[in-house]
Amino acid sequence: MKKTLGAVMCEALVDGWVSDWKMGRVVTHAWLLLEKEPEDLRDKFAKAESSLKVKHIYAGATAKVWIARHMPRLNEALWAGRKKEAAISVAKKEAGIGSRVRMTEACVSARAGDKRRDWGTVK
Repeated sequence: MKKTLGAVMCEALVDGWVSDWKMGRVVTHAWLLLEKEPEDLRDKFAKAESSLKVKHIYAGATAKVWIARHMPRLNEALWAGRKKEAAISVAKKEAGIGSRVRMTEACVSARAGDKRRDWGTVK
């Protein structure tokens, strides 16, 4: 299975939250998991930011604070004590990584149901 930077960033975020790392170490850990070398430090963080679809990754912030600000559903999952695999999948969903199925809103008219039982619901 081919790993992408976004997928390993999600895994590194979960590892960083558990170990209370700074975000600089989380990004470095992600590149180590990917087994590739970035061109330079700027490229390292720029590609990590684009893989998570965020504007900035502050290297000095702790992973817990960064996740709480940028990924609230992942934060809730981690505080709830979810397993590592479950937390990684929440992170991927929140970052929009992995799933190619796009959710669309379904609009159903109030009268689209059975009209015989409609008045029973209104009253």
